[in-house]
Amino acid sequence: MKNKILLISVAVMLVIGLVMAGCAKPAPVPAPAPALAPAPAPAEPRVLKAIASEPVDFVAWNTMYFHMEEVERLSHGQLIIDLVGGIEVTPQQEQIYAVGEGIFDINYNAGADLAHAVPLAHLMPTTNMTSWEEYESGLWDLYCDVFAEQTNTYYLGNAIAPMFLRMGTKVPVRNLEEAQGLKVRAVSGELPFWDAVGMKGVLIGDMDLYTAFERGVVDTLCYPCMGWSQWGWADLVDYIVGPRIGFAGNGCYIINLDTWNSLSAEEQEWLTQPFIDKAELWWGYNYWLYRGEVWGEDSLKKLGIEFIDWPEEDSQKLQEAYVEIVYKENIKNVSPDIAKRFADIVGRPLPEGM
Repeated sequence: MKNKILLISVAVMLVIGLVMAGCAKPAPVPAPAPALAPAPAPAEPRVLKAIASEPVDFVAWNTMYFHMEEVERLSHGQLIIDLVGGIEVTPQQEQIYAVGEGIFDINYNAGADLAHAVPLAHLMPTTNMTSWEEYESGLWDLYCDVFAEQTNTYYLGNAIAPMFLRMGTKVPVRNLEEAQGLKVRAVSGELPFWDAVGMKGVLIGDMDLYTAFERGVVDTLCYPCMGWSQWGWADLVDYIVGPRIGFAGNGCYIINLDTWNSLSAEEQEWLTQPFIDKAELWWGYNYWLYRGEVWGEDSLKKLGIEFIDWPEEDSQKLQEAYVEIVYKENIKNVSPDIAKRFADIVGRPLPEGM
């Protein structure tokens, strides 16, 4: 009897359990996992269009490519400089205006080729400063102010210094006296200098030099000792005479001011920092390039061109006259406030009457 009662109790408990289970709420269905957000697309790099004031394969402008590569490296590919061409795209003298108007963003140029728009640029070769001294002295800041005010561009830096001139002739010229009356290829800011030392400066564009020399328009090829073997100019001369003239540099790498102002502080730094970080390296590279046996002075010696050194007195006179006269004559063409700032920075007195 007891066993029957136990069995009936167990059965009842099972029935009650089943009934209660049937009345219980069903377990909730797990919510689906949220879909993963798509990975953000990588930002498109910003591309700046650049133009060069010389043929793009001119070896004297190799640091132009160094700068482009360094900007891409520092920005991790987020800022790209697209070099669209050189003088075959826009004539040299018009490039500064094209950049100021925003047709191009960047111009790799030289002061001598921009001085028709920025007269201060004629003074760049007279500083006797290295590129890092220009930065540390405040000269860089002056250039930035002047280019912005006069051409709607911003001065990025100088990467083609030192850049010295050499004189090439068909006849041996052994001293300053024998150089009297020579017709010398020149840029406009140098004309008073050549007149002062008894020679005749003639304005000739870079790419017209060969024809001008062949036709006797000039009899002295005065140019940085670079490109002579590249462009065939070495065939025109038998001698390199006299000293190196000028030893600073007039490189002008500039950017449209509106483009510059549209950049973030980080993007601006990507463009300018290479001129600071690489200043000494690029200076040494340029000296090697202009002096070296691949494209520079030593390459001309290998071609059989004879170098004639002048007496020390004549060499020093010519070098000092270059700085003094180019400075004195061209500083008159800039505004008094700019002239004073420049003179104070380079430590040279203003000409009398200024």
